[in-house]
Amino acid sequence: IQASPEARRIFGTSQLGDFEQGLSLVHPEDRGRVRAAIEKSVVDGVPFAAEGRYIRPSDGEVLRLIGHGVVRLDRHGKPNRIIAAVTDQTEAWRVGEAARHERELLQRVVDTIPIMITLYEPSTKVVRVNPEFTRVTGWNTPDAASVSLMEEVYPDAADRERAREFMDSGREGWLDVRMRTRDGRAVETSWANIQLSDDTRVGIGIDITERKRAEQALRTRNRRLRLFWEAAGITLAGDDPDAMLHGLFAKIRPELSLDAYWNYMIDDTGERLVLASFEGASPDLVRRADRLPLGVGLSGKVAVTRHPVVGTHDQQSTDSDLEQVRKAGFRAFICHP
Repeated sequence: IQASPEARRIFGTSQLGDFEQGLSLVHPEDRGRVRAAIEKSVVDGVPFAAEGRYIRPSDGEVLRLIGHGVVRLDRHGKPNRIIAAVTDQTEAWRVGEAARHERELLQRVVDTIPIMITLYEPSTKVVRVNPEFTRVTGWNTPDAASVSLMEEVYPDAADRERAREFMDSGREGWLDVRMRTRDGRAVETSWANIQLSDDTRVGIGIDITERKRAEQALRTRNRRLRLFWEAAGITLAGDDPDAMLHGLFAKIRPELSLDAYWNYMIDDTGERLVLASFEGASPDLVRRADRLPLGVGLSGKVAVTRHPVVGTHDQQSTDSDLEQVRKAGFRAFICHP
């Protein structure tokens, strides 16, 4: 084998020997493919191109080489010379391999990270979504391409406009917005946007539904704790039981969505209940129930048993003790001794 100075530099030796010796330096996994390309060139009479790994004898480094050449035949049709140009593609391959690895790494992250990711390319109008977006919303990439995704996930026009304006602005920060899933559920989400140099928009979203619920539960707890202390203050400061009960009811009524209350006391005989304080009950109901024998009616029975009674779906109940409750239009109650 005769080689130019550049070829000898690439091959790492000036002693290339014959064709078979040169071929022996090709990586074993690629050797058969290179030989087959050259042999096919002899049969077809056309130039060949072969790519393979070459093990450089000087240092053992594996190179990525591409060879283009022709096979010359003698007058008897036998190959007697191969003229080829060899290009070292090792560095380009390494760069490409690094890029492929980065793409694979990024794809694995996008596919497994518990964060919603959307990619929108304005030039092609293509929207791509990752598995987490599909898990949260129910929409995958093929299905999202067949609908107006913005209208599907933001049915409220105001929410849709807010989301669109945030996406187009490219500004930093997060936008909290409610989304509708494919099966009609509402989820609370928070989104950030990144705009790439080719105008591709990358959306990064998280499902904050549980966080919102926890925040709401904490706000409710704090509000009711504050209400408790205010109610305790009314109870401790008052010396008029009727005024105290009216004040308490005014405090807790909005929080618990109450309609009425009544308070019975046992009279001096110890045999009857007397209505001592009430609010929200009609005058007709008060007249009919201002005095109750012990053991009669809902309050009369609770006074005897000393066990609280809780009622729900009162309007659908057939319990005779709840007749007055149903007539008053109440849906639920608690009666406590």
